[in-house]
Amino acid sequence: MSHTCRAEPKLEFFARLDGITVEEAVDFHISIASHNTGESISSDGQKIPFVLSVNYTQEDKADISLSLRSDYGGLIATKHLTALAAAYLNSDSTGFIPQTNGTNVHAIPRLLHTAFEEKVRQRPENVAIEYLSRNTSSTSARGGKPAYCLRDLTYDALNDQANNLASELGRLLQALENRWTPVLGDQYAFPLIIPPSPELFLTMLAVVKSGHAFSSLPADAPAERLRGIVDDLGTPIVLGAGAMPWQGLDGSQHSLEEIMWIDVTNPASWGVDRTVLDGARIGVRVPGEDDICYLFYTSGSTGKPKDVLGSHRAAVACVESTLAVPLSHLPTGPRLRWLNLSAPSFDPVIINTFVPLSMGGVLCVAERDLLLTDMEACACELFRLLFLERHTAQTIFGGVLRLAAWYCSSE
Repeated sequence: MSHTCRAEPKLEFFARLDGITVEEAVDFHISIASHNTGESISSDGQKIPFVLSVNYTQEDKADISLSLRSDYGGLIATKHLTALAAAYLNSDSTGFIPQTNGTNVHAIPRLLHTAFEEKVRQRPENVAIEYLSRNTSSTSARGGKPAYCLRDLTYDALNDQANNLASELGRLLQALENRWTPVLGDQYAFPLIIPPSPELFLTMLAVVKSGHAFSSLPADAPAERLRGIVDDLGTPIVLGAGAMPWQGLDGSQHSLEEIMWIDVTNPASWGVDRTVLDGARIGVRVPGEDDICYLFYTSGSTGKPKDVLGSHRAAVACVESTLAVPLSHLPTGPRLRWLNLSAPSFDPVIINTFVPLSMGGVLCVAERDLLLTDMEACACELFRLLFLERHTAQTIFGGVLRLAAWYCSSE
């Protein structure tokens, strides 16, 4: 008996049942057998460009064979796909359990935040985020240089705050549902204008936990362009941090007056009657792997900005492929300290946020102007404060900076 891997009807995964072809005209074949049948799937040269066969020789061992038609990729692509399949099947989080009834069971869906939540369960007291900012009220004793302060959140605190915010966002969505338009199916978009900070990351987590998608907007875009994106998302609100909306935006803010500013740090200040919010049931929508979790917009330099949607499945694959090859040498846990350099409105923020959180590492972030002015000094200051406050020098900032240079050069 063979079974499909992650079988979803709309993905047209191929299955063979005792050698009987279920579907002919598909782009690829995947067969997973509970025992070695000694058979192989014919790629039928001209018709099927991709074939993957997994035969379990023992309960915890399997033979993997893969064929890829030459016009679809070279040898290196075949090696990478085979390694990815092996890593996937070897992962405890895949939830793949061979069943004799021909079904595929997933105990834990592979969502963008699943690995983070696993780290919360494993090491709740570990630091998840460190945030460096200027202390504007004082200067340091080192030659009158600006003083800095460090704020951190543990994995447990970050998760709790994200869960609480997700509940508030669910109530907000229900209270304003008649003014909100879904972006895909029954999923809604939550636009964000939040600079790199703990508030940004907990809001991203809160939105995906609520079963919907976040769209981080470029804070340096003209107000008119932001209004066009918000209208395209079909939402009456924008999530921000702080009581002063639209600070630092170029252009007239008149076009944004009808947009409700939602301060994620203070739900009590939301411009919605609390009796309405408190009376609304918590909007719990359980996300699936093929649901979207984010939307990014192009710059609009050649016309109207266009949206790019990303699913949980695609985001997880992106994070896992990054961990599998270029970053496989990095440590896990608190020894990994990752300096986030990405602008929130560009898709590398997915890797630079969820790779360290998936590995149980420390996501380090600083005020944007600090980071842009002197990235190396910013990293050194984070290291100095870490040493002073925790009396430990376990850090790999040098490696992170080299990694940052590699990312910047590849974007």
